[in-house]
Amino acid sequence: MAEPRRPARPAWAPRVLAALPWLLVTGLGLALLWPVPTGAMPLSADHTVHLTRISLLADELAQGRLRGWSSAWFFGTPVGELYPVLGDLVIIALRALGLGLLSWPQAYALGFTLVFLVQGWAMLRVGRALGLGPLPGLVAGLLVLADVGAYREGGWIYTVFYGVWPQALATALTWLALAEIAVACETEDSRTRRRRVATGALAMGAALLAHPMAMMSFAIGGPLLVLTLGMRSYADLRRTAAVASISAALGVASAAWWLVPMLQHRGWMASYGWLWQPLDRMAAQVAQGHWTQGMPPAVGAVVGLGLVMLAVLGRRPARFIAAFAVLSWLLASHEALWELRLDQLSEGFAHIQYQRFLITAKPGLFLAAGAALALLL
Repeated sequence: MAEPRRPARPAWAPRVLAALPWLLVTGLGLALLWPVPTGAMPLSADHTVHLTRISLLADELAQGRLRGWSSAWFFGTPVGELYPVLGDLVIIALRALGLGLLSWPQAYALGFTLVFLVQGWAMLRVGRALGLGPLPGLVAGLLVLADVGAYREGGWIYTVFYGVWPQALATALTWLALAEIAVACETEDSRTRRRRVATGALAMGAALLAHPMAMMSFAIGGPLLVLTLGMRSYADLRRTAAVASISAALGVASAAWWLVPMLQHRGWMASYGWLWQPLDRMAAQVAQGHWTQGMPPAVGAVVGLGLVMLAVLGRRPARFIAAFAVLSWLLASHEALWELRLDQLSEGFAHIQYQRFLITAKPGLFLAAGAALALLL
């Protein structure tokens, strides 16, 4: 006797399933930020400072200049030169698209909402590079938005309350760029490779325009990517280095119009260098489930399990993501400067708040947690 035929899945079902992670991440982000998505600008800490700088840059752009000098702030200040401009340009563009219907605070609120959501959206895309389906990206996207965080460690406290969202934007774009480049290096399809080189370069350029920490992240993550993906053979190493170099050259070139003038003024910038905890203290906290401050022990335990599983079972892009996350976490330690003497490689390493490397590490740690669930379920 023939078995009854199963009813055919509706044509719209695959689209709904594909959109579900995006809807969940977007819904959580909007709920957490509410009522900011309605145009209610956050007023704590640095938010009003950002809006003041944005309005000054808008004045320069209205006169056809990318940068200039304003006497409206302090005893005069350079505009569009010393502080990354991507976030500013996004908010200026939103106000322009509003055709006069949006006030500056409303445009800022919508721009900040977009930046907050980009953190989760980027994880959905980066998670695909693990080769484990949509679950790692979904888990990472939800965790990165729900992260309580701490001062100089990202999350709600640093990104939303203190208003240091440009680094959150740069971090999301940095991980997106590295993941796109990793896929470009691995694929055998020339069309896919070209697309991923283009998207990776655009994400890299955007990250460099979002926050200076992106420069350090790419300086560390780029060589690590080449070594991790190209270690099978000399031919693989040569191809990986070529694809990564082309992507990096295009990415830097897309941001050079702002990056080069900014670096020419580095002698005038104040040093905010700050060391963080010794490695043994950080390791003791990890043993308790706290890779960062405010991380729930259950999440920390799954992160640790995921890192081990990616190292043992993961493909090369997955191993790179795990390695970059752990290396970024290690660079937050006191020993990163004193034992490695990174300041002798570049003077810029002497001016870093090393605790901020934990912000760079978090997306990779959350992706590892998602990978553990994907491998176990």
